[in-house]
Amino acid sequence: MIAADPQRPETREAKKWLDGIRDRVDWYLARDMPLSDYPWDSIELYPTCPNFEPAELGQIRARAVETIRQLLE
Repeated sequence: MIAADPQRPETREAKKWLDGIRDRVDWYLARDMPLSDYPWDSIELYPTCPNFEPAELGQIRARAVETIRQLLE
C-alpha cells in the first residue's frame, strides 16, 4: 500500500514509522546462536526482539493495524 501511493501524506507517515521499526530490528541476531534441539526453545533461550520492550510489541501491532486501515481508505 505504501508503494501504491508514495506521495500521499498518510503513506509518507506510515513509511517513516515502518522504517523506524525496521531500523530497530537486529536482522542478524541469530547468526551466532547454536541450533536448538527444540524449536520452541528459541524464545526462552534467546530474546528474539531485544530492542523492543514486550509491552511495546502490542502497541506496534495495534498501530500497524490502524495504519493499514487508514491506508485502505
